[in-house]
Amino acid sequence: MDKKGTHLVSVLVIILSSVIFGGCAAKPVIPMPPQYTSPSVEGAVVTFKIWAPNAGEVYIVGDFNDWKISSDYKLSKTPNSIWLISVRISPGSYKYAFSVDGQQRMDDANNDAVGNGAGGRVSVLTIQ
Repeated sequence: MDKKGTHLVSVLVIILSSVIFGGCAAKPVIPMPPQYTSPSVEGAVVTFKIWAPNAGEVYIVGDFNDWKISSDYKLSKTPNSIWLISVRISPGSYKYAFSVDGQQRMDDANNDAVGNGAGGRVSVLTIQ
């Protein structure tokens, strides 16, 4: 076989190898979030939770703290990547969201939500 034929065979082997073995590469595993409830209310104490495995900082903001990011409202990360905080909040109805690395995010575990007036949505909490 001449040089040109050898090169053609090599190219075909490479193409067939990638077709045959290309689908066998490991695919990244996307973890499923654990089951949790948020918010949960026990008397005047409300516990907020959010699953954010790649977050560096998470805060809770809302009507109850004038939408200000504050160390008083910084969540702690658990080993299963759920961030949580328990805070005292007076009875009433409040709009709120999480600030995850500076990006506002609704509470995925709470179906009660309203428009935020800027085209997005925020979660709603009512304490009796």
